Amino acid sequence: TRPFAIRWSCCPDTAGSGRKEGNTVESSPQVNLYIETTVHGPRQQGGRWMYLLEFVTRRGDPVTLWKVGDWEAEKENVLIMQALSAALDRLRLPCVINAHAGSSQIRSTIANGWLEEWQERGWKTAKGQDIKHKDLWQEIVLKMAPHLVFMRSGGHSYQLWMQEKLKKMVETPQETR
Repeated sequence: TRPFAIRWSCCPDTAGSGRKEGNTVESSPQVNLYIETTVHGPRQQGGRWMYLLEFVTRRGDPVTLWKVGDWEAEKENVLIMQALSAALDRLRLPCVINAHAGSSQIRSTIANGWLEEWQERGWKTAKGQDIKHKDLWQEIVLKMAPHLVFMRSGGHSYQLWMQEKLKKMVETPQETR
């Protein structure tokens, strides 16, 4: 799969990027981020999101952290954005993130530079309309600033486990992790 990098966080010397001088891609922690939802497609319906972060500590210990979001009546893309925002909250250092999410619209928004264009136009579309979920996009942009993020498509090694976990939580919503 072809990675898509968020342009404004690719350059370590960019002012306000959150990266310290001398911090390179090679020295930054490598993190895999996997996002799944129970909602698929553009229709608004009840569902949950789940993220899983995978990385190796400085001591060489493998670590996975995961969280399941509350049940909400939302569209798939909004649930993915909420999961991305929540996952970014867990990261304390600038990282190289390989993000796996099912939404081609989210990947395209990042890959085609729409976030930068929206920012330059005051969070308006090319036609001058307000961006949907502007507050959530602005939150994500701020949280991604210190990181180098590659959006990846296709399946991943945690996909079936995450889908099963989400399915169980839908069947028994009172169950907690």
